Amino acid sequence: MVNYWKIVNDVIKYSDVLLLVADARTPKESINNEILDKMRKLKKKYIVVFNKCDLLREEDWNYHDPAIPYMMYVAATKHLNTQKLYRKIREISHGKVATVGILGYPNTGKSSLINAMKGKKSAGTSAQAGFTRGIQKIRVSGDILLLDTPGVIPYKEKDIVKHALIAARDPNKVRDPETAAFEIMAKFPEAFERHYGVEINDDPEAALELIAEKQSLYVRGKKPDTYRAAMKLLHDWQRGIFRR
Repeated sequence: MVNYWKIVNDVIKYSDVLLLVADARTPKESINNEILDKMRKLKKKYIVVFNKCDLLREEDWNYHDPAIPYMMYVAATKHLNTQKLYRKIREISHGKVATVGILGYPNTGKSSLINAMKGKKSAGTSAQAGFTRGIQKIRVSGDILLLDTPGVIPYKEKDIVKHALIAARDPNKVRDPETAAFEIMAKFPEAFERHYGVEINDDPEAALELIAEKQSLYVRGKKPDTYRAAMKLLHDWQRGIFRR
């Protein structure tokens, strides 16, 4: 059995610069703090990269943490700010040959970021959480070697709703998708109202029933199927079908 955390620890240890990839829609929640702590203890140079920023309005690129020295917003699939990130890596490494580790939760877009920086497909990508299985070495240029690692969830973190929110856990593996959907709807009501054309109010179950009706999702007796509606909502959110 592959020990993913051993891989992560090795990448942190041997990299000159580290990129901690998070989801721009949920910047605070999707920063893997266990990895962040490990990088800081080893006094590593790092950049927190908020990927999928194309799913936000630019005025929402405003997360700030004074303890993080470098933060950048990118959209890997749109090639937005990826060259700026490349230049920042070179700046931090003082133009020297550098090994750069890519780390974070599952499904934050680490492999897509590598592909964007390389300019062509170099690392396998998938919308499914946990696709990467081991370290992949990708030569971006003569002076930068990227290390792609499997996404990891902190050992003691059991918050399934959070993992659904930040796309770290496949919706099919969420035990109670309706509860997860309720919490995500409450966090970003306007986004869901725009996308599904329903009002998100103090009764999230009623809102989920309306979404089911609009999507023609029913169980026997023409009763709205809130389970399937919740699954669709989680899949749409994780795949970036609509903006925040």
